[in-house]
Amino acid sequence: MTAYRVTAHRTGDWWALEVPDLPGVFSQVTRLDQAEQAAREAIAVMLGAAIEDVEVGVESGLRGEAVQARNAVERADEAAKGARWAARQAMYRAVPPTVRPAEH
Repeated sequence: MTAYRVTAHRTGDWWALEVPDLPGVFSQVTRLDQAEQAAREAIAVMLGAAIEDVEVGVESGLRGEAVQARNAVERADEAAKGARWAARQAMYRAVPPTVRPAEH
């Protein structure tokens, strides 16, 4: 299995993805955490291969504070998901399910 290097560059609201070793393979994503999957799909289509057989390494060009900010956003997003789940569980415990009346 060959691993492909993917470069990601910010262009407006999108991340533009390129595969230098495969000219003509491009994709784009709105979030950097989607880059690996999108690149694997684009490479698989170009090569006529199964997506499971494609390995990639994404280079974002982000440095220093930008990487720290991205990581903080990812951690905050995970914390928010956990908080939403906890809120749903608390609501379920606080408000018991209603009893359906018997159908006639």
